[in-house]
Amino acid sequence: MFHLYSKHFKLSVMKLKRFFLMLVLLFPLALAAQSTDSPKKPTKAEKAKIKKEEKELRDSQKAQEKAKKHHEEIQTKDTRKRMKESRKKSRNANGRKEEFFLFRIFRRR
Repeated sequence: MFHLYSKHFKLSVMKLKRFFLMLVLLFPLALAAQSTDSPKKPTKAEKAKIKKEEKELRDSQKAQEKAKKHHEEIQTKDTRKRMKESRKKSRNANGRKEEFFLFRIFRRR
């Protein structure tokens, strides 16, 4: 006859507990192993769109540099000299600032 507190019952309960523990521990690993997605290659349309955006960015930067140069060229000699001096002052004032200490500590090397 099968008793509630027999050795056989205790062993089967321990086996069930062990099984569920292993199931709980190994189930997330199985899910993680299945979720590895390989990166998709961009289609021709996406490549063309990216190329177009990069070209527009380069063109806008060139236009901005050209406008900046033209602005300086139309100034008088004295004004250009003052602009140059103020540019140097601002570089000296802004260039000496250190990074926030946490960024310096945790920077990748």
